[in-house]
Amino acid sequence: MRSEGITTRQTVYLFVLFLLGNTIVLEVNFDSKQDTWIAVIAGFLLSVAMLLIYSRTLKLFPGKNFYEIAELIFGRVGSKIFIIPMVWYSLHLASIVVCNFQEYIELVELPSTPRGVIVIPIMIVSIVIAKSKYNVLGRWGTAALVLVVSIFLISIILSLNKLQPSNLLPVLSRPFDTILNSGYKILAFPLAETVVFMTMFDMTKKNVSPHKAYIIGISIGCLLIILIVIRNLMLLGSYVMEHEYYPSYTALRIISISNFLSRIEGFISTNFILAGVTKIAICMISSAKGLAKIVNIKSYTGLIVPVGFFVLFLSFTSFNKATQMFVFLEKYYCIYAIPFQLLIPVIVWIAAEFKTRGVAITGDRQP
Repeated sequence: MRSEGITTRQTVYLFVLFLLGNTIVLEVNFDSKQDTWIAVIAGFLLSVAMLLIYSRTLKLFPGKNFYEIAELIFGRVGSKIFIIPMVWYSLHLASIVVCNFQEYIELVELPSTPRGVIVIPIMIVSIVIAKSKYNVLGRWGTAALVLVVSIFLISIILSLNKLQPSNLLPVLSRPFDTILNSGYKILAFPLAETVVFMTMFDMTKKNVSPHKAYIIGISIGCLLIILIVIRNLMLLGSYVMEHEYYPSYTALRIISISNFLSRIEGFISTNFILAGVTKIAICMISSAKGLAKIVNIKSYTGLIVPVGFFVLFLSFTSFNKATQMFVFLEKYYCIYAIPFQLLIPVIVWIAAEFKTRGVAITGDRQP
């Protein structure tokens, strides 16, 4: 099956789509105002050590995903201490993206539309992607990213007559600790969310390097996020962006060329759907794999649909209104995510280093 797996390039494309996911409409933490693009760079630098930990763990056990590695190290029983929280995180992360779809479409596209009408088609597409074969998933990533980047470049070209570079000034006007704190929040959302990708590397071809996929994918993703932030800043200014839930949508609303081309904000919805369903699908695959490992089922694909229903249930019950979701993402998510993004991966990495050096770790000693 590995011979039919996802290539290095396709893995990188899926990384970028995963990073853009709901970031396309929500964007990143804006505490640094016009210095937010610098905060993204700070977040990227902060993420390097964590990404190396993720990829190093995978490199120690080639062809294995996070759940398989945990079981090899800690045994079938002990590994559940690490598998169950990561399954929950993948489920919750998918439900947050679905919530973003609900609130975004209700607020800016189809007010008063029932939630089911909005999210059920999104979930159906996500389930189809998640159940697809490895090479199909890889080809989807390629096609979707080409469309997303093309639409983004078109938006840049069409906005050239509206851009105001003065909105980026003064540079480094925010205190260093503010920029660093904003960088940490950007690390938590969305950069370190790629911990979910540790469950995907059993689906790649044998020659795919976790280090290469992580670093290149994160680098391209951060570059695109920086360009999105700069575009929106030059179109809207920091004051407007600070008070907008969906600044990219608002930025594209003001773009017009003469009297024949306007109302192109629908582009952002297209990009959100393409990147968002990819992120949901990857989170669902991760959840299903973990559940299959917990209940000792060989194939995870039969669990995709039940996982989809549970994600849908979480999306309906997690937040009563949009403001609750934004407060959670802005104030609490960077704390909530620490066990999943940092503590569990670091413990498994340290144990993996001992395991591969022949030091006994409690649990079943499987080859």
